[in-house]
Amino acid sequence: MGASNPMERTSSKAVHIARNPKVVGSNPADPTTSGTGAAAARIFSTLWELKKGGQSEGTLRAKGDRLRFLARHVDLDDPEAVKGFIANRANWSNAYRQGVAYAYNSYVQANGLQWNLPRFRIEDKLPRIPTEEKINQVIVRARGKYVLVFSILRDTGMRPIELERTKMRDIDLERGAITVRTAKGGAGRMV
Repeated sequence: MGASNPMERTSSKAVHIARNPKVVGSNPADPTTSGTGAAAARIFSTLWELKKGGQSEGTLRAKGDRLRFLARHVDLDDPEAVKGFIANRANWSNAYRQGVAYAYNSYVQANGLQWNLPRFRIEDKLPRIPTEEKINQVIVRARGKYVLVFSILRDTGMRPIELERTKMRDIDLERGAITVRTAKGGAGRMV
């Protein structure tokens, strides 16, 4: 039986941070100090709202990592400073900038701030598809369960996350087929 209070289902450290925000570090007035603090508590609150809205654990993890990175470098409650920080990261691709902007947009919405979400032009890149010979070399050098994993991925064209989510009930040994539940919100398929 699950806990009736949703806060009881989260880790005790996260609950402690949310209930007892305190700033640590060399400058107690700085809300961007890493560790526990006002920024950490507001990030937790943002992620909690996203979780209640149905976001996946992977999405929550990625957005949390991006928000914590921003909090270490800029005041999250100053949208223009955040926008400038994102725009000036020379080593980030536009796709990554867009992902960080989307993560911060979640923070803005959850905390009642105002900003205009920037758009970055993302160039399409053709995927680099290895030859079958290269794939077979990887499989030959793999050990244990990875031989099976790589062989299934090669033979079916499944994404790794799709294979990870595959259950025994999805495998039909009589027909030699696997029912794939897509990870990108599309329709499932049989391979």
